[in-house]
Amino acid sequence: LFRSVGRLYMESLIKKKQYEQAAKMCRSVLGGDVKEWEKVVSEFAALGQLEAVAPYVPLTKTGGDTGTAGIIQLGKAYYEMILNDFLLRDSAEFVALLKKWPSSLYDIPTVMNVVKSAINDDKKNKHLWEAQAHLYACDGQYDKALRYYLRIGHEDVLRLIQEHNLFGSIQDNVVPLIENHKDKAIDLLVDNTSKIPVAVVVAELADRRELRHRYLHAVFTRKPRECVDYQADQVELYADFDQEGLLNFLRSSNSYPLEKALAVCEVRELDEARVYLLTRMGNARAALKLITEKLGDVEKAIDFATEQNDAELWEDLISFSVDKPPFITGLLRKSGTHIDPQRLISRIKSRMNIPGLRDSLVKILQDHRLQISLREGFRKILVNDSSALLDRLIRTQR
Repeated sequence: LFRSVGRLYMESLIKKKQYEQAAKMCRSVLGGDVKEWEKVVSEFAALGQLEAVAPYVPLTKTGGDTGTAGIIQLGKAYYEMILNDFLLRDSAEFVALLKKWPSSLYDIPTVMNVVKSAINDDKKNKHLWEAQAHLYACDGQYDKALRYYLRIGHEDVLRLIQEHNLFGSIQDNVVPLIENHKDKAIDLLVDNTSKIPVAVVVAELADRRELRHRYLHAVFTRKPRECVDYQADQVELYADFDQEGLLNFLRSSNSYPLEKALAVCEVRELDEARVYLLTRMGNARAALKLITEKLGDVEKAIDFATEQNDAELWEDLISFSVDKPPFITGLLRKSGTHIDPQRLISRIKSRMNIPGLRDSLVKILQDHRLQISLREGFRKILVNDSSALLDRLIRTQR
């Protein structure tokens, strides 16, 4: 009786074109009656209102989330009817419904053929490509699913590759993979160099230098031994795409030819890197000259000479600096340990305007007085200690 009354009420709602209200009553009114469900779905189809009833059709044989009791699953043709309606009306909603529904509800090849036909009519519709990829994945044809996902740059690509070990299938698709998924794709490739070797990826990126740099940078950072053969090439890649990271790379690697690296840096006038390479090649004098003449950095020049701890280099620095007032000022401020201020001052040309000269000279005098005071203090301590030790020796001998 309840079902009869409910059906009559649903029919009245349908006559009033209140389709959504009628659809909401289906579960409570139709229960587990498959024939009645199929009849209602057909009625909604005839009215062009499958969209209204789609959220309420049973999805599992055990009822599941349908809220209905007993064994309920319609014939596959009814689910395919709804899918086809969504496909014709809104491809985005069609994909959403396809993902929501278990693939066991419909015949996969049948739906595939319909989607393939739709793609032929609208090749730029990414929702259709996504739908076909999903169907291939549901059918266990992961290689084909991967091709479709790659074409549209879909986020499921990375998951599909990992879950189904499809690294062999991406060897010819490294470029679109990195272009679409950026660092996530690079991380995936670096994590799995045993499955898709560095040599394979580098070969695929032969014509895409910036992508090759990003990939090799990631390999060098995490697995440096696996990119030793490419570190000579990396010098030029860093010089072109990451000059800030070049110096750190040069310091961290021992697998690139120094002469070639220096030539690359000279062409691009990368002076910081040139200083490092010249020093590493044993040409500290040329490195110091580069600091003074090209970089013009007195503090760096002084730090460099201090690190090298070479008297001849300090002499070179003084010679480089005598015609550069800012350098003279910097050297005077640092004089004492490595530089004899008198030797530096004696080489300053007359009437040269040196900024901060007075303050520098005052500091030198203060430092000199401090040294004299310290020496006097040390002398007194030494005398007192010597006297005390002598007194102790005399007492011991008595």
